[in-house]
Amino acid sequence: MTSPSRKKGRPRKDDDRAEARERLLDAAHELMCERSTIDVPVNEIAVRTGLNVALINYYFGGKDGLLQHLAMRHRAGYANALESLLKAALTAEQKLTLHVRGIVRAFRRVPYLQRLLHKILRDSSEEEARACGAAMIRPLGAFYKQIVAQSETDGSLRAVDPMHLYITIVGACDFLYSGSASLSYGFGLQDVDDDLSENYANHLVEIVMRGLRPHTHDMKQGQGVIAGTREYVRD
Repeated sequence: MTSPSRKKGRPRKDDDRAEARERLLDAAHELMCERSTIDVPVNEIAVRTGLNVALINYYFGGKDGLLQHLAMRHRAGYANALESLLKAALTAEQKLTLHVRGIVRAFRRVPYLQRLLHKILRDSSEEEARACGAAMIRPLGAFYKQIVAQSETDGSLRAVDPMHLYITIVGACDFLYSGSASLSYGFGLQDVDDDLSENYANHLVEIVMRGLRPHTHDMKQGQGVIAGTREYVRD
């Protein structure tokens, strides 16, 4: 594979190193997206770039280091999006609606990220796991806590545990990709394309936001359904 064109003049060695690192990270990202797995051999990553496989050890200290850098690569955009949304002049309901739609689209761009984070948190050293959690997990947890706190003031959402929000929203997004084998055998799903991603975003927004609206009428309807279910079970 030929390298990208450069500016005139002799490139610095630091430029070469930075470019090689980025090419290896890009190749890992592409292969994980194409194959719906994070289990991509390092030699295939190297072949995709045309670089020597030994450079993965040289630049990242091995495959685990490459995976950690790949996960942390998304940190800046991830944190900035959450911070911007929190600062917006919107109700908690409006912010959460935008967030749910946005996170479905984010999983479309990086479908393997949650599985990658799980691997790092499970298999890395305590120090590395803490650094990953602080950079990639806590910001989202803090976002949900602030959404819940704002909703207690503006009344746009009913009371909810922030951790339940995290599990519901992130879990629903992740399964669309991590559960691809189940969806293939159960529903014939071959690929998650843009249309499916947008339709799923609409569905998840409707399910999550309808469940969080503090409407007395909706709550009474839900209680009626539960009571009817109990009668059915007794019969």
